[in-house]
Amino acid sequence: RLFCGGVTEEEEIPEEPVTTGDPELDKMIAGGDGAIKAMRALNDSIQDETVSGQIDRLEEVSGRIFAYVKENPEKLPQIRKFMSYYLPTTIKLLNAYDRMSAQGIEGENLDKSMKNINEMLDAAIVAYKKRLDSLFANQALDIETDIEVMNTMLAREGLTGGSDFRIKQDN
Repeated sequence: RLFCGGVTEEEEIPEEPVTTGDPELDKMIAGGDGAIKAMRALNDSIQDETVSGQIDRLEEVSGRIFAYVKENPEKLPQIRKFMSYYLPTTIKLLNAYDRMSAQGIEGENLDKSMKNINEMLDAAIVAYKKRLDSLFANQALDIETDIEVMNTMLAREGLTGGSDFRIKQDN
């Protein structure tokens, strides 16, 4: 079938790259999209359910990091090392795992390397989550400050007499 512009149903129209007007942010978005696609392809190829679950978690947290930075471009410097080292190295190791698992044989070196990659993926999940959490540090501080100011103002105006209005804080 022919669609508008003379393009047939079988032809795929390449998507125009999205631009934010910030070349550095655009590069991060493109790199993030590429990393997510690479993780998905590796996840499809790797048969081990444990590793597949780890890849799912890495993909999810990475996607959240990219989405947050896209909405808060001032946070871009905080993920430079994530983008330039941690993410590419994780994908490189996943590629190695995929190649080794495709061999279909067992051996001391293969088993040890695959076990080490599996353990590294657990550490990477923790690190990725910490990176995401660190992006929220200033926001958490702002919220804490707003709560303290609100409590002070409510107390000054005599509006916190009942326990119903007190905000419980963990210290």
